[in-house]
Amino acid sequence: MTDTLPMPAPLTYRLGVDAEVDLGGILGIVVSIVSLTSVLIENSATGERAIHEAVGLKPWTGTDARQRPIPDLAEFTEEELAVGRQRQDEIEALLVLRRRTKADVSLAAERLGLRVSTLYGLINDYESERSLTCLIPHAYRQRRRRKRIGAETEQIIATAIDAIYMPNAGARATEVITEVLDQLKRAGLKPVAPNTIRARVQALDPKAVDTARFGGMAAERRHHQTYGTGDPARWPLQRIQIDHTVADFFVVSPDVQAVTRPILTLAVDEFSRVVKGFYLSIHRPSTLSVAMALTHGILDKEEFCRRHGLESPYPVWGLDDAILTDNAAEFDSRGLQLGCRQWRIRGDFRPLGQPYFGGRIERLVGTMMGDVRLIPGYTFNSIGERGKDYDGRAGAALTIEEATRRLAIMIVDRYHRSRHSALGTTPLKAYEHGILGSDRIPGRGYPRMPSDPGRLLKDFLPVEYRTVQAYGIRLNHLTYQSDLLRVLASRKDGRKYVVRYDPRNVSVIHFYNPDTQEYYDIPLRDRHRPPVALWEVDDAVAELKRLGHDADDEHAIFRAIARCRQIDAEAARKSAAARRRQERRREDAKAHAAPAPTTAAAHDTIPATVPSTEAGNDQQPTRRVRPIRDLEGW
Repeated sequence: MTDTLPMPAPLTYRLGVDAEVDLGGILGIVVSIVSLTSVLIENSATGERAIHEAVGLKPWTGTDARQRPIPDLAEFTEEELAVGRQRQDEIEALLVLRRRTKADVSLAAERLGLRVSTLYGLINDYESERSLTCLIPHAYRQRRRRKRIGAETEQIIATAIDAIYMPNAGARATEVITEVLDQLKRAGLKPVAPNTIRARVQALDPKAVDTARFGGMAAERRHHQTYGTGDPARWPLQRIQIDHTVADFFVVSPDVQAVTRPILTLAVDEFSRVVKGFYLSIHRPSTLSVAMALTHGILDKEEFCRRHGLESPYPVWGLDDAILTDNAAEFDSRGLQLGCRQWRIRGDFRPLGQPYFGGRIERLVGTMMGDVRLIPGYTFNSIGERGKDYDGRAGAALTIEEATRRLAIMIVDRYHRSRHSALGTTPLKAYEHGILGSDRIPGRGYPRMPSDPGRLLKDFLPVEYRTVQAYGIRLNHLTYQSDLLRVLASRKDGRKYVVRYDPRNVSVIHFYNPDTQEYYDIPLRDRHRPPVALWEVDDAVAELKRLGHDADDEHAIFRAIARCRQIDAEAARKSAAARRRQERRREDAKAHAAPAPTTAAAHDTIPATVPSTEAGNDQQPTRRVRPIRDLEGW
């Protein structure tokens, strides 16, 4: 009798009547929804019924404690992801049918080139696991099938596609086949079948092809569905809008010196106008800002309310169906795209030059900035309104933490409970009616929730690919080493591994081990180095290059960082730029000292298949996204 591999735990789950939940190893059945934050559950073992907090519940996965981890999407090639996305689109179309017949499934199977029984199996897997990963061929095999043709032949095919097929709107696969066979003959290589080359062309991302052939705007119009006033949201979390703004007030450092105007990232629910989540920082808008605002919006906010001393509850949480953004670079990053695909969040861009498609977030930004007029250090909206003699810096008094608390009070205690002119009621009441329903209209029910909150943030982080060498891994001019890397380096297979990192603390990187399908934390080779942010490393490297020194000398980089810190500390009393750098260091240091409550539990040990003498050093901290140097003010 052979042991069968355990199924992965579902990526998301939804609480509703008859939903199965885990009551400490005992099956519980949801009897009814009591409120936005609580449900009535019956214990299947004793038959007793009790009210439980909804957020703390986990889905029932059976008595078998074994659960397979879900691989990271960054581990797969673009060809494999394209197959998974095609299957996901077909299955999603089948799932929304009220009466799904075998003929519907047969047509979809024919379009996908699958057997009907195989497609039925994929539908069952997708409904239970709820992730794109289960639709990718061989996703749970530790060793996926390799292509049979050589690397040099693959390079010739890729070069011909980039030179002939991608930039030319009228080019066909036959031109690529002719060119490739020609080059293989001249190079003395074995010819490949035309269908092999044609398969490489067909596996290309349609959006990437249209971008290369017709330009980015045409590709966006063809591949992204946009929403305007004619297609309003019909239920909560159907679509949220996200954007950044420069706040109309100054914040100060702990020594009460004016620093800068912070950047506010807001996410608003189109249906109810509640603020789904927000993030205030002195860093420039980046993918980090978007990931933090999304994570804050999706996860439970009980700890957030307790930390900031909010009197009113903030019962807004759950995974969104779609997000609508502008076309800024931070909204189009690979980490954000893969994260949205993995968690079944559709990412939509509003058309260029048509800001009314994002009217909800535009209005919310105006409302928020109009409400900060009483905050010390207010700057007004324009020079004409402000006057020549007014200095907002002189009146600044709030630190970034105090400003965050002030905004949270404005949102939770006032905005959510004030009558909205377009709704005829308060945003929170509209959200509650949309979730729980009313006497006239049924609600949508509780939204999907992440089974593993720590995994949520991981899937939105940036991705790098590195080989493991004898010295370890080289990333961002720094070298990392551990026992796990020494074992993998001994294989000498030349494989590139997935690596993620936190720009606020690059003293540790997060290495994805495909053998265990888990992340492990890899420290700097010199573990006596202090925590340092990526922007400090970049500044030090730029300074070394300006002086004509070796920019890859790690010792020189840290000496330059120490010099910059000392200079900024001495100049902070006179220079606003130095004060901003000092405050950025203080804000980054929060990520070094204590991980956020949304992060996953640390992996304390290296897997049993890898010998280790320093397993305790491979712990997993918070991870963030590299900032993009882009600023958009209002």
